[in-house]
Amino acid sequence: GVSGELVIPGNITVLSQRAFSACHKITSVIISEGVKEIGKASFYNCNYSTSIQLSTSLEIIGDNALNGMAISSITIPSGVTFLGKSAFARTKLVSVTVPSNVKRISENCFSHCKELKTVIIENGVEYIESRAFFSAGPIESIVIPESMVEITYDAFEDVKTINNVFFNAICYEYDQYSYDDNINTNGNQDENYVVTINPYGRFA
Repeated sequence: GVSGELVIPGNITVLSQRAFSACHKITSVIISEGVKEIGKASFYNCNYSTSIQLSTSLEIIGDNALNGMAISSITIPSGVTFLGKSAFARTKLVSVTVPSNVKRISENCFSHCKELKTVIIENGVEYIESRAFFSAGPIESIVIPESMVEITYDAFEDVKTINNVFFNAICYEYDQYSYDDNINTNGNQDENYVVTINPYGRFA
């Protein structure tokens, strides 16, 4: 089987579904330039892989693509437009920046990321879907951009220790419960605000 460092050559534009799922001997992954898509569960449960380098040509990271990898850091290329459900779930990420071309942070995308401390969501991202950060943390800070349209009511469910949320969004369409109970803009949406999240994952 595959072991050690795995290099995906650039002539493979789409890495197929479950291509290396549960390959426990892979320790690191390099995705070469030319690869455009990491398919569903391609590296699912590769729990001894501690690093992955993504190509700038990458556009799609599929459902469960990196779920369960032991990676503590990652650079998501600016050309990525889609992050699938549970794409980074159960990883050891300490910080992450979601680039502006990703319109939606999908369901459970960063769920159970127990080491996650810093989240930067770039301006351009519009939706945070159900349980996107379920049981993640301890999160020290998260930046919500002005482009944000909707944050589902349970996006941060079971997040117990978020300290600061830098919020600069006007939600033009929103779940009523999410907006009323989770987001506090203090009646003014022109500036960044620091708010806290209570133990139920709701904006206080």
